[in-house]
Amino acid sequence: MINFKFLFLMICLFFSLTTNSFSAPIYKVEVLIFEHTESTAFVDEKDKEKWRELKENFSTVDSLPIEAGEGMIKELPSTSLNLVQVRNKLDDSHNYRVIYHKSWSQPVLNEEQSTAAQIEVSGILEGTINLMKKKYLHMKTDLVFSSTEGSVKLMENRRLKSKELHYFDHPLFGLLVRVVKL
Repeated sequence: MINFKFLFLMICLFFSLTTNSFSAPIYKVEVLIFEHTESTAFVDEKDKEKWRELKENFSTVDSLPIEAGEGMIKELPSTSLNLVQVRNKLDDSHNYRVIYHKSWSQPVLNEEQSTAAQIEVSGILEGTINLMKKKYLHMKTDLVFSSTEGSVKLMENRRLKSKELHYFDHPLFGLLVRVVKL
């Protein structure tokens, strides 16, 4: 005769294993965004870069703020920041000004299911950062930086490696990102 307690335990174990195998991996994302204070990006002098001012309006579509719902993007406390030494060096330099430094955790899903973190620093920076899984880990940035010279957009889609520091560069601002699987 079949032991029903044993059968019940086996069914519960089977369902717990199958639901865990389909859950998305959770990653910690740390982002440090800084301004180049001595940028010449809009200067129209010989042998210097001139970047066109952004004229279009910026809107964030299908993005959620870092304080998004349970199971999505969750802001982590400042004690979880690992790029503090880098931030201190940038703060000590007269060439840079840190404008954003936060970390959050999020499940990494495919591009269609992924949720973008909304980044906003009043009057200076707004946009989204979207971490997703294709064949490899990818990050898509869509950020607008506003300064006294005008507004510029940084849109980039890049393959990332976990635990490595990645640098997204623009003549007016920079973005350092470190992603670690939890």
